[in-house]
Amino acid sequence: PLFQNTPKSAQVTLRMLMLPLLLLCASVGAWGSGEAQKLQALHCPPCERIHCSTRRALRLQCKGGVTTGVCGCCPVCAKTEGESCGGTWDHLGKCDEGLVCSLCARACTRAPVCVCVCVCVCVCVMEGLVCSSPLWQPHRPSGFVKSPLSETKLTGDTFELYCDVVGNPTPEIQWWYSEINRADSFRQLWDGARKRRVSISTAYGVNSVSVLGVTRLTLDDAGTYECRASNDPRRNDLHQNPATTWIRAQATVTVLQSEWSV
Repeated sequence: PLFQNTPKSAQVTLRMLMLPLLLLCASVGAWGSGEAQKLQALHCPPCERIHCSTRRALRLQCKGGVTTGVCGCCPVCAKTEGESCGGTWDHLGKCDEGLVCSLCARACTRAPVCVCVCVCVCVCVMEGLVCSSPLWQPHRPSGFVKSPLSETKLTGDTFELYCDVVGNPTPEIQWWYSEINRADSFRQLWDGARKRRVSISTAYGVNSVSVLGVTRLTLDDAGTYECRASNDPRRNDLHQNPATTWIRAQATVTVLQSEWSV
């Protein structure tokens, strides 16, 4: 239990103090040399104008999970326990799932910036940081952050579909395919299918991020591609109705005959 060895009166006081301490972390980066600096407005172009590779999240090799940068577009590594975080617009980074950017930890450790600690109310004891057990994290159903978009390609081309899902616990992602106008013909896709023309790369962190790619397109590759995601513990139970345990997002890929491949 929280504050097992802490007097009851101190528990109430610490809980009251924790919220403003956490909120102050968002503004720590705006202060320097003890004087407040004038905040500049944050101007971000639309995400489609920021050229972030869909595969960047897979190449980051993060110690923890993956989150987004200041503008909320490009994937970056989430900060892990003990790493700096917060600042104006979170320019020092966002904490991984299960961690919180804490000013209390900054005060205890005498760090120059806020740092990521367990999701708890922290207590300074002997100039150290003592955390109670992490707060219970409720189950959050899966939800799409980004869904795959329909595309039109020529034979011989390559396409990539991107799927980003959030939930607690981290959702599983699968890719499925159906021929055009054949909703009853869905079958699961695997990495290396279609004579190794299909590639599936998935990273699991704070979010689940998956990229489906198909190379050297043929007319038979046209159809409906579906990203399915679920964190329901019953999702792979054959006795359950899949419609109640998996969320789905579809994209239609149209493949036209290229005059160069005739």
